[in-house]
Amino acid sequence: MDDSVDRLSKSFQEMKNLGGVKSRDFLFHMSNVQTWASAALTNGNTCLDGFADKSMNGKVKDSVTSNALGLVNQFANNNRQ
Repeated sequence: MDDSVDRLSKSFQEMKNLGGVKSRDFLFHMSNVQTWASAALTNGNTCLDGFADKSMNGKVKDSVTSNALGLVNQFANNNRQ
């Protein structure tokens, strides 16, 4: 979990750099946000494996993963200059 928190913190720091940047710089910073968020999700999957058993039917893990990445990707699509 510490690695996931670190990756999300780095993603957040990159998002701070998005304000008022030029188009090519936006794509660079947004790519960094997506990379760090994806890395956090990958690390988080180890933790979420506990939710993937029969009692949860795997739905919790799938929902958390797809929603988090979907939010980052939607943000990127809405803010392209």
